[in-house]
Amino acid sequence: MDLSEHQDDERRRARRFFNKTGLAFPVIERVVVPEYRELTARLRLDPSWSVLDVGTGTGALAQTLAERGHRVVGVDFSEKLLARARRRVPGVDFEHADILAPGTMQGRRFDLVTMAYVLHGMSPALRRQVLVRARELATRHVLIVDYARRGTWLTRLVEWVEGPHYFEFIRQPFAPALWDAGLGVTLRGRTRSGGGFWLCFDRSVAARSARS
Repeated sequence: MDLSEHQDDERRRARRFFNKTGLAFPVIERVVVPEYRELTARLRLDPSWSVLDVGTGTGALAQTLAERGHRVVGVDFSEKLLARARRRVPGVDFEHADILAPGTMQGRRFDLVTMAYVLHGMSPALRRQVLVRARELATRHVLIVDYARRGTWLTRLVEWVEGPHYFEFIRQPFAPALWDAGLGVTLRGRTRSGGGFWLCFDRSVAARSARS
């Protein structure tokens, strides 16, 4: 199996996992929605910015961004999670899509691309592909929210069921992975639950601006 086939298989496993675990998301939403509201209030992003929320799940982050006035498109490849997202957040355009699939989002770009608790579940190679694609789709910033330290026993159990990559993710510093994908960090910090956030920019655009 070559690298591309391995990553396709990884994405298929993730899709099956999230379609099977949708019943847990009402509990997850009660934790993360207040956290996302605090974070978006703290960041004070321009509400005129368009947003692509990658791996939107049931739309928790998309919901908080829409509440602040952003025009949000949420994408995910789990049909069951998207069905709940559409019921919960009718003001957001939710699409069944995989941003790495050929032709997906062709000709479309967004001021801000967001990903909340998405990257920790991926292998390093797939994670890099997703970060590069997010950078390509964003005209201003990429916002990442994810684990920044070892979670509770329940978190570790859930992530062990999802796959092996969470444990690698929390052991390694995240900044080198961002740099390798062409992203610099404008702002970073912690969330209320002990997660982390990274507000990133495209380093190649910044370099061209500095030379002009």
